[in-house]
Amino acid sequence: MSLKDLFGIVAYCAVLAWCASQVGFDNEMFGMVLVCSLVLSAGFFSLAQYEKLRAIAPVLALSIIFFCVIPVFSSALLLNALFLFIAGIACASRPLLEKRSLGRIVMACNATAMVLGVMIGWSEVKEFNALQEKYPVVSLENRLAYELQAANTRLPTDGKLDDEMLLELESMEISIDHGSRFYSSRSSQLHWLHNRQQEKFIQAIGFGVTRMIRTWEKRLELSPLQDQPLGITNEDREEPGNYDWRAAYEIGKYSEVNRLHKASKTDFFDPRGLGAVSEPREQVAGFVGHAFHYPPQLTMTNPSQWNIKRLQLVSLLKYSEPKVYELDHLPRMDQLSAEDVPTRPLDTFEENALKQLWTEKDLVISSNKNNYQMLGSLRAAKQCLDCHRVDRGTLLGAFSYEIQYLTTNKIVKESNE
Repeated sequence: MSLKDLFGIVAYCAVLAWCASQVGFDNEMFGMVLVCSLVLSAGFFSLAQYEKLRAIAPVLALSIIFFCVIPVFSSALLLNALFLFIAGIACASRPLLEKRSLGRIVMACNATAMVLGVMIGWSEVKEFNALQEKYPVVSLENRLAYELQAANTRLPTDGKLDDEMLLELESMEISIDHGSRFYSSRSSQLHWLHNRQQEKFIQAIGFGVTRMIRTWEKRLELSPLQDQPLGITNEDREEPGNYDWRAAYEIGKYSEVNRLHKASKTDFFDPRGLGAVSEPREQVAGFVGHAFHYPPQLTMTNPSQWNIKRLQLVSLLKYSEPKVYELDHLPRMDQLSAEDVPTRPLDTFEENALKQLWTEKDLVISSNKNNYQMLGSLRAAKQCLDCHRVDRGTLLGAFSYEIQYLTTNKIVKESNE
C-alpha cells in the first residue's frame, strides 16, 4: 500500500467521522445508514473487480434503490446507490479497473453521499433549533411559588364540594377536553420538539425515515393575545373567524346571564394555550398565559343586549388578603405578574359572595331589575393539575362582574346616539 493510498483511506475515515460529528455519534439512524452504505459499497467492490461479475454491480445498486432505499427513504443511502449505479455503468464500458482505482471510486461515492446527507439536514436543523428557541421549556416553579405559601390554597376541612358544584367542575373539564383535538396535536408537537429522539431524527434528516412524526411550526403557532375591551363594537357583533381560540364557542350559545360566566372561564382556560408539560411537572413548553380572546358577549345569542361594565379577576392566592386586579380591559394573566398592577380590596358584595364560592356555589348573582352583579368561581380542573400544585376543585380565583341587560328600546336609543 502506497502513501497515497494510506492518505486516501485516512481522508475517507475523516470524512465519515466529520459526518458522524454533525449528526451525533450516538445517532442510530446515521449508524444504520452508514453500515448499509458500507455493505453496499463492499458488495459493489466485490462484483466490480471481476470481469464476469462487474456487469452485475450496477444491477446490485439499482436493486438497493428499489427494494431498500425507497421503502425507508434515506437520502444518503439513495445517493450512494445512485452514484455506484452510475459508476458501475461507466466502468462496464471500460477495461477492467485495478482494485486500487476501483476502491477509490467506491470510497468517493460513499463519502460524497454521506456529506450530501449531512448538508440536506442542515436547513432542517436550523429551523428545528429556531423552533426550540421560540418555544423553550420554561420553569413554572417561581411563577407558581405563591400557591405553596398561600394559606387559602386548600379546600376547607373535609375538602368536599357540593354535588351541583362537582357537576359544574366536570362540565368545565369536558369543555376543556372538547377542544382536545387541536390541543393534543399542539401538545404532541411541542413534546416532539423537545424530545431527544426527534432531535436526533432532525439532525439525521438526510439519513432518516421521512415518514417519522415531524414538528411543523404552523401547528404550534397561535394568534397573539390582544387586549379585549369590555364592550363590543358594531364590527364585533358577528362571530369572529379566529379559529386558534375556539373553546368558548364550542360550548354553544345561550341567552341566560349565568352563561356569561361559563363562556368567560371557558375562553380564559382555552386548552389550546396549555402547552406541553414535561417532567418534573413545573417544566412546560409553549404555554400561553390564560386570557380572554373575545368579549364574552359574543358567545351569547343576543350579544348586543349585554353591556359588561366590569369584568375583573379576583386574586385569592397571591396576596395575604383577596384582591381585585383593576385593568381597563379584560384580564390577561401575562400582565398581572408585575408588582405595579393596580388592585383594590373586595367590595361588600364580593366579600359575602366569596364565602359562598368556597364550597356552596360556583356563581353568586345579585340582580336589581336589569342590572346584575356576579362573582363566579375559577376552580382547578383536572387539566390544571399538571402545573398547579393544588387539589382538584381548589378555588384558584374568581371573576367579578357588573352587567347591564339592555332592552330593545335601550339598544335603539344607543344606536341613535
